[in-house]
Amino acid sequence: MKNYKPSSRVLKLVPEIKKLYLEDQLSVAQVSRIIGIDYGTTSNVINHYLKCSRTRSENQKNVYKKLSKDQINAIKAGRESIMDDKEYLRKLSTTKHGILNPQHKLKESDVMEIRKLYKYYLEKGYKKTETQHLLADKFSVKRPTISDIVLYKAWKYLKEES
Repeated sequence: MKNYKPSSRVLKLVPEIKKLYLEDQLSVAQVSRIIGIDYGTTSNVINHYLKCSRTRSENQKNVYKKLSKDQINAIKAGRESIMDDKEYLRKLSTTKHGILNPQHKLKESDVMEIRKLYKYYLEKGYKKTETQHLLADKFSVKRPTISDIVLYKAWKYLKEES
């Protein structure tokens, strides 16, 4: 997009975009909402036509500068209170385990089979990492996942049946 040429309608808005973005220090998203054009067009005008842009962290710093001390303290206090809430932490640590995690790739039966096969291969003389690679390939996951399962770092609520 080296030769970006905005439409005539957008071209009329360039001075306002420039003022909002450079002088008022608004983000691209804020400028696009105020002007009433989509984010992509606003971004193209800023990056390719005006040839100026800011990083996301610069935008965040600008937003942070506009906050009052009370607002900043409220944000910090909110974060601290959440991390002190024992019920919140307990709920966070138990709600997304195993098959309750929407991104799970294994079933509980797979995990039990992995643990059983891992012991079997070790008894047959295979090395730990070699066994983990074999099982990772078989179950279409990565080797560290197998390691976490057999060390009970993952799926630890599933205990071996005696």
